[in-house]
Amino acid sequence: MIEIQKDNKTEKFNAMIKNMTFKFPIAEISSMTGFSKGSISEIIKGKRAPSEAFLKKFIEAYKIEEKELFETIEKNDLEITGYYYPEITAAAGMDKEMQNDDLKRIPVTIPGWDKDVSFINVYGDSMYPKYNAGEIIGVKFIEFQYLNYGFPYVIVLNNGDTYIKIVQPGSDSDHLLLVSINEFYKPKEFHLSLIKSFYSIKGVIKKEMM
Repeated sequence: MIEIQKDNKTEKFNAMIKNMTFKFPIAEISSMTGFSKGSISEIIKGKRAPSEAFLKKFIEAYKIEEKELFETIEKNDLEITGYYYPEITAAAGMDKEMQNDDLKRIPVTIPGWDKDVSFINVYGDSMYPKYNAGEIIGVKFIEFQYLNYGFPYVIVLNNGDTYIKIVQPGSDSDHLLLVSINEFYKPKEFHLSLIKSFYSIKGVIKKEMM
């Protein structure tokens, strides 16, 4: 997510990029401005503020008028909730793919939602009717100790397999039971050592809402 900073340079950059559509933002901005992918990645992730030289080059490269820029800052006072990754499904490789700076992503702003949310596609019918194929869920990383049994989570295994399941206690303290809502799918038990990460589900939206 683009972190909204208080300094004017970061505010300018966030306002500009919020209203632009990139297929591969890091690579495209690097090509247009001549700045390295590494520095652009840090700017986009909010790890560093853009320099005046970078902003000047960015504005020139994308032919942005200063008047339009300040009007955009005034109009867009809502922070970005997170990003929608249209090429990612809750099926496989989610954890690895979301670390790819060149992956296509679309900024999403939803008033009242948590921040730093990632939006991915629902795959399959194991959680029907709560989550349906073609819908989009907003997810956020959560530490294991904060899990609540009986609630649905996105679970990523070490081998890349990804599930949307209700988490229940397993046969002992070293196992978890992953349960589907659709009774056609039988519960599966996994040893904790096989699980890489968990994501809480912040909400579900339809594509036409974005």
